[in-house]
This record gives sequence, structure tokens and C-alpha cells, in this order.
Amino acid sequence: SDPQNSLAQEQADSEEIFRQFLSPPTRPGWLGRLAHYEIETILGQGAFGIVAKAFDEKLHRVVAIKLMSPELATTSPPRKRFLREARTAAAVTHENIVAIYAVEEEPIPYLVMEYISGQTLQQRLDENGPLDVNDILRIGQQVAAGLAAAHSANLIHRDIKPSNILLDDGPNERVKISDFGLARTIDDASMTQSGTIAGTPMYMSPEQARGATLDHRSDLFSLGSVIYQMTSGRPPFRANNTIAVLKRLCDDDPRPITDIIPGTPAWLCGIIAQLMKKDREERFQSAQEVAQLLATCQQELQRDGNVFSLADTLVTTSPIKKESRPGSTIHKGVITGILMTLLAVLFVLVFSPRLARWFDTPIPTLPAVEQVTGLQFDGKDDWIQISEVDWAYPQFTLEAFVTSAPQSDNGTIAFLGNGDSENRELMSLFDGPPAAPGKRISGASIKGKYPYENAYGPFKGNERQHRALVFDGRYLNYYINGIWQGQRRAEPHEGLQWNMKKLHIGCDGSGKQFFEGTIHQLRVSRVARYSDDFKVSSSLTGDDQTLALYQFDEGQGDVLTDSSGNGHDGKINGAKWLQVNATSNSPLVKSDGWHGWPTDAPAPAIAPFDAEQARKHQEAWAKYLGVPVEYENSIGMK
Repeated sequence: SDPQNSLAQEQADSEEIFRQFLSPPTRPGWLGRLAHYEIETILGQGAFGIVAKAFDEKLHRVVAIKLMSPELATTSPPRKRFLREARTAAAVTHENIVAIYAVEEEPIPYLVMEYISGQTLQQRLDENGPLDVNDILRIGQQVAAGLAAAHSANLIHRDIKPSNILLDDGPNERVKISDFGLARTIDDASMTQSGTIAGTPMYMSPEQARGATLDHRSDLFSLGSVIYQMTSGRPPFRANNTIAVLKRLCDDDPRPITDIIPGTPAWLCGIIAQLMKKDREERFQSAQEVAQLLATCQQELQRDGNVFSLADTLVTTSPIKKESRPGSTIHKGVITGILMTLLAVLFVLVFSPRLARWFDTPIPTLPAVEQVTGLQFDGKDDWIQISEVDWAYPQFTLEAFVTSAPQSDNGTIAFLGNGDSENRELMSLFDGPPAAPGKRISGASIKGKYPYENAYGPFKGNERQHRALVFDGRYLNYYINGIWQGQRRAEPHEGLQWNMKKLHIGCDGSGKQFFEGTIHQLRVSRVARYSDDFKVSSSLTGDDQTLALYQFDEGQGDVLTDSSGNGHDGKINGAKWLQVNATSNSPLVKSDGWHGWPTDAPAPAIAPFDAEQARKHQEAWAKYLGVPVEYENSIGMK
């Protein structure tokens, strides 16, 4: 189905539901009136209700109204939960919590809230990827402050996640926690339906995943997960289904952030690691403590350009108070986090093997190959124009073997697009700009009707890598050397039949972002080839799912051949043929230099080479000489 039509229909359905409870509007083009509230437009709809933007005629202010779903309003438990959300949120007044102005039960339960004219943190991450350290500290500190206020009122939020964190578009971008629909008093925190886990799996705490009794420290784990995503651009735990996510949440450590974003400060990694301890006794013990710590880090970073006194800041905070061991002092895990900023890596490796894994690199280096061919792109105006394609499929895989230049910046490796400048659909693999000082990224991107969805991974130059964009019709996934890097839920694009007409290699659709480095192989497929980590094959080959395949082994000329047999050959513009020794990375053959025989002949075969390489050389020479690939000479030899 067309997602544009689906969203339009959903909007129309929401308006129709709302109109059942409205009197005629007094403002042209508005939906109607609910009591003394004039309803302007629908902001969103979830399983539990519909949120609309409205104007309070009595107090003359813009508000948000959350109307309970009519289907649920007739059922007692959901109705009670909806009213509990209003009462629990209204019980806390704080600048970092969305204010509740009123709650009404007739003609249907609804609550009147503070209207935030901005975006959610999830939307910010989807648009921009990882945030810089200052923004991470600022947003994290305000969320922690809001949680501290809720916890002081004996409330646990239980569903802290990026989509429940609102960013005001005012000059100070105030952060607001929303959606207290799962909030409970601490005394009531174990009151869940048998066998039911409330919350969002990717961000909940291990004790929440197990259905155990909760306290305020569960929210701190969720806060750690949110800060992890702000720093790395991806949630800490990901799997193909909810059960697998919960298992990873309970059993595994998240992937080290420095593997995803090299150069992330060790002190920030230490704070996140401490928040995300599996054992809540080992976490920070209060949101207020976390808020103060993040504020101190933010002040020092702005003043000195770095955080030097993290140890002093942590040591001078009040001792951790554990329910089972009153009066105990700060846990050794915090000390380990402090030492990460003060001591040599060797000390950390010796004394804290658990945190040492934050320095391991799970992305494997590809095995060296004796001979690597490819085209060199200068990052200025080199690119390959492919003859027009006509690919309409819901799924795609765009993958390539590449060696990026160390300085490759904002360069597009490969681009697929529909060729429509007004209603653009596109997919691309790219080397990204610095996300923050010391943070280089690479990634995959898609765009349909709605803003870009980007999945990110680390950038590493001067190393041959396999990179893959995989879109399965629902999720965009990005892999480096077979290791999953990031994912974006592309909800507006679900079910979209992508109509691709253009394939560019080495630059984007606008002709502005050129790749700098070497491309060795590239394949486009009409299926999602990978759904989890995988072992990278030594070479890309064609099959019945292949739309185009480029081996980059011609060695000369201005035509890049599509070896899939589908006829999508490309015109080379400026890029230079290159053959290098993978071990030394030194050039062996360049098409624009003398290599010992006519320059229009195939490149020489340099031993050692395998049977497949020998076959390709044989075919190339047969084509050059105009003879069959296999023939019999005058003495009967083949």
C-alpha cells in the first residue's frame, strides 16, 4: 500500500473519531470545540488515544489535548490507566515535565496538557544521528532533573525513551518528559498483569524485562539507554524480535560506543556504563545525583574544553544508599569509570576486564587479498553514470567493497534515486561528516516522502571494507564488514514500492557530494540480503536477485561493465583504474601508465592468482585477440 495514502487515511480517521465528541468550530477550518477548547489539528495517534493541538478560550493559550481511544474508554482497566496518567503527571510540577492542566471524563476521558512546539528526541536522532557531547549532557541533565522530581513524588516513569522526550523549539530548547501512561507509585510498581511486561523493550531495565518489582533505579537504566543512543546514534540492544531483545537486555553488554563513534570521551562512556549496570545496586542511586554530575560535566566542558575532574565530582557526591546495605559507599564500578579518565589503558585492562571490552573492536578486518582492483575517485568530480534503470521493488540491498581516503568527507559511494526532484525517493551509502569533534561516521540513508532515515557506523580510512545498506521494507540497516551498525524504523516507508530510475557511483543525485577513495566492487539487489551479522564473502557474485554487479576489474577504458548480464553498464567520468597489492597498498598497475605492452591490452596477470582470476584473465585476452576462450592449437593442446 502507498504510505502517503495510508497516513492521509489515518489522519482522516483520527479526525472523524475526534469529531464525534466535538461541537461545531467557531474558527474557519478548525475541527470543532470540546468544552471551551477549540481543536485545531491532530498531532498524532497511538494505541491509547489521539493527541490534538487546541486553543483554550478561557485562558487564551495553546494546549495539547489527549483524547482517550473510544474503544478503550468503555473498558474499565484502560479507563483507569488513562485517568491515572493524568493524576500521576499532574502530581509533579517541574520545568522538565510536561504540565497537566486539567483532566475531564465527559463526554469521554481526556486530559489537557502543556503544548510543546518542537520535536521529540527520537525525531532529532532520526534526522541528525549522534549528537555532540554538549547536547548529550544538556538533554541528559534535564531528563535526569525531571526524573528526580518524579522520583521525589514517589513515582517511577517506566517508559523513558527518545520518543517520550520532547525538545521545545524555544531559544533554550527546554527538555520535557512526556507520557506518564505507565507511571506507578513505587509502592505499586509490581502491579502488572500476570505474564505482561509494560514498557519499551529496547530501553527498559533488566528487572523490568523480568517482571520484577521496580524502584526508581529502573528509570536510571532507561536514561542510560537514551544517553547511549544520543552518543552512538543507535539503541543499545537490538534483535529481530522482542524476546531476543529482552534476552540481550538481560544477558549481554551493549556494544562499546567507541567502536561505533571513535573518539567518544572515556568519561562519558563510563557514566553510561554505570547507568546501565545490570545490577541496580551497582548503578548510580538517584536521578538527582546523575543530574548534578551531568551539570558539572557540562560546565567544565564549556569552561575548559574537556572534563578533567570527573573523579572529584563523583567522589564528593553523597555515598550510595542501598536498600539492602544502608550506608555503603560508592561501588567499585564507579571507581573503575573514574580511573578510565585518569589512568593508562593498560591499568584499566588489568584491573577491570569487564569495562576493558569497551576498548575491543568487534568489527573484523577483512582478510587480505593478493590483488585488489578498482577505480580511484578524487572526491572532487569523479563519478560513474549508469545507463537508466527501472527498478520497482519494496526491498533493496546496496553493498560495496571500498577503501575510503582518510579525509573522505560527505562523499557518496553509491546512490539510487527516482530522478524526481520534487518527490524524491533515494537510497545511498556514504562517508559522513564529523558528527562532533573527533567523531567520524559512515552510514546508509533512505528518503521517501518524509525526512531522511539514516543509520550510522564508524568511519575508518585506508582500509578495505565491505559496507551494506539493507532495506527490508520496514527497517533500514547498515553493516560494516558483516557487523550490524545501526537501524532506523522507516515507518512512513513501510509497503512503499520504490521506483528507482537512477544509479550513480561515486556521487549523490545532486552532483555535489563526491566520494574520495577506491571502489572495488558494487552490487545492487532486489531483496534484503542480510538480517543479522554475517561473514563477508571474499567477492560479490551475481544471482537471480541481482539487479546490477560491478567487479571493477576491467583495468582500462571508460566503461564500467555490469557483469550481472542486465546491461546496466556505466560511463566513467574522471576516475582512474587502479590495481594494488593489498598487503602493501602500493599501486601495481595504472591504466594511464606504461605496463609493458600496448595500452589497450588487458592488464597483466601477476602471480600468484587463483583459478577464478585466471579465468577472467583468459576471457579478457580472448576478447582482446578475437579468439574463442578455449581453442585447440596446431599440436592438439587446449
